[in-house]
Amino acid sequence: MAPLPPVDTSTPPPMLPRAARERMRICAEEWEKHKRASRAAQPLWREFATECLTR
Repeated sequence: MAPLPPVDTSTPPPMLPRAARERMRICAEEWEKHKRASRAAQPLWREFATECLTR
């Protein structure tokens, strides 16, 4: 198996919207529920969290 290429650290990863710990926990629980309920392709956590935290 070929080694993975080095990670590009020239730009920081996008930040999630600021949210209270309680809101983050609610979104995480919702994410887990969606993952368990569906076998279909799920959005990435960062995409899901960005949408969830801005509601």
